[in-house]
Amino acid sequence: MLSVGEDGVYVGQAGSPTPSFFTSNASNGFQVDAAEGHGLYVGHADGNGVDVNSAARHGGTFTNNSTDATVHAVQDGSGPLYSGFAGSNLRFSVDNAGNVTADGTFTSPAADLAEAFAVEGAKAEYAPGDVLVISERTDHTVEQSAEAYSSRVVGVYATKPGVLLGEKDADLSDKVPMGVIGVVPTKVSGENGPIRRGDLLVTSSTPGHAMRADLDKLGFGMVLGKALAPFNGSGTGVIDVLVNVK
Repeated sequence: MLSVGEDGVYVGQAGSPTPSFFTSNASNGFQVDAAEGHGLYVGHADGNGVDVNSAARHGGTFTNNSTDATVHAVQDGSGPLYSGFAGSNLRFSVDNAGNVTADGTFTSPAADLAEAFAVEGAKAEYAPGDVLVISERTDHTVEQSAEAYSSRVVGVYATKPGVLLGEKDADLSDKVPMGVIGVVPTKVSGENGPIRRGDLLVTSSTPGHAMRADLDKLGFGMVLGKALAPFNGSGTGVIDVLVNVK
């Protein structure tokens, strides 16, 4: 049955008191019910469906009772911006200040933590894998390494960081993601011979590259990290390095 009235358009349930569209009735099927604040409902009378409640919370409520999961999105300042529940247990939340709380583990295909840093010169002169040292000319700035056994070494230009830290509202367009801990593909040189898995690495005289360290030449703060893969020592290349400056 099709009914058109001043309160709305109805299919299958004429005379409903609120503007709605029903495929079969108010409880089973597809419902748009803006006047009462339900927004959009798809599902069945027992609640095993999806409910988007936009008017009541100025956001949305997505519920699937068959998996006992609910997600709220709120925009009126009355609660967290986003929150996810398993039953009555809060599992994930983003509050109005931007703080994130999760009852679980953050998983990423990347394996390092990076910080956004300004660089000496043009950003275009740098590339992922570059070994970076603290600049001696400018505060809070890094540059390519250019000497062997530098104690200014701080990290590696990250290829794809799992977490990128930076100052609030900072412009990242002129900064590079510098991996400071974790597994980072790193440019290496055979300047000091082949690299074996587990070798300590330091800066080399080849700009932006690391090399195998001689233990008797090491000083405090010179170690970039440990090699996770071998390098045959011919020319230059890229290997995974567990970055952990010491």
